[in-house]
Amino acid sequence: MRLRKRDHVVGTVAVRGRAPALRMPFGIVEEARGTLLVADFSQSAVLRLHPATGEGRILARVDAPRDLRASPDGNLLVSSGSRVVELDAATGLTRVRARAAGALEGVAPGPDGSVYAVEDQVRVVRLGADGSRSVLANGLNGVHGILPTADGLVLCESYAGNVRVLTPDGGLRTLASALGNPSYAAPGPHGAVYVTEFSANRLSLVDRSGRVRQVAPVASPGPVALDRRSRLLVGSIDGRIRRIDPATGRATLVWPPAR
Repeated sequence: MRLRKRDHVVGTVAVRGRAPALRMPFGIVEEARGTLLVADFSQSAVLRLHPATGEGRILARVDAPRDLRASPDGNLLVSSGSRVVELDAATGLTRVRARAAGALEGVAPGPDGSVYAVEDQVRVVRLGADGSRSVLANGLNGVHGILPTADGLVLCESYAGNVRVLTPDGGLRTLASALGNPSYAAPGPHGAVYVTEFSANRLSLVDRSGRVRQVAPVASPGPVALDRRSRLLVGSIDGRIRRIDPATGRATLVWPPAR
């Protein structure tokens, strides 16, 4: 302030930078310290966001990412075009982990360094660390997300409205049908799975018998992931991320942060 033509410092104000906007989040992973790694398809980037401070930055440039999953080795798997990209979250460095025969959607770690992936929304393949490629299922209709479980690979067959399970013996069964464009899945209690239903605008729980119940309404939901306390992080096509308590269905906006 200015007093009698002299400047006096009476305090300081921290000016927070503008929080980076998300456009099309297609994958979310929460880190141990509470930061979020988010794959943004529209920005061709993986961002690190700090919900507590509202700060964020681009960690790595990855072309048109469709999914983001943690790998047992501590790195991240990103589906990008026909490539599975491995991302080191500590350094932001990337390398091509595997190459597929079509455009990739969901991706997930497999055994012995292999990767499960969805090609052209119609095939599920296993891409080996040695460069091999095995087709596990074909002729599907619009598969997006894929999730390894004890019962097999859970597939979100979005265009058909099905949640299907590819069993370890190679069988394919329909767990639930008539859903509103199921998009991504996350593990739930007692063998159940959480599924986002894009056109139905909700997060649902599908139990092992195939029963479906709504957990919470969510506008245009896409990726879903568990946080450190087994709550759900759900991204929407409008660039918002919400944290949902599965016991109550209460949703809290995580990103963009409140100013």
